Amino acid sequence: MYTQLLVEEFLLLVITLVSGRFLPGVGVVTREDCIRKQIIQSLCIGCMTHSELNRYLEENVNGETGIEAVVRDVANIKKMKNGDVYELKPGRQIIRET
Repeated sequence: MYTQLLVEEFLLLVITLVSGRFLPGVGVVTREDCIRKQIIQSLCIGCMTHSELNRYLEENVNGETGIEAVVRDVANIKKMKNGDVYELKPGRQIIRET
């Protein structure tokens, strides 16, 4: 379990280093852009419940992730027997047009 988490964190580090500066204050992006990027990257792995997706996002000082403001823009809710999951909308693999 820890090995998988370590590999995921390492890959995220590599992606961050290769893809450029995608942080508010460093690049020309907003907090919502950063949340959108994290949601898209997480949903590219597969469908996730709200709580699973929330675990991948960083919390602010109030303990909020800001997922509600962004998730409906990039994901559809898919009804499953075990509960609802978010599924990436078709064509949303592109994070931002340049």
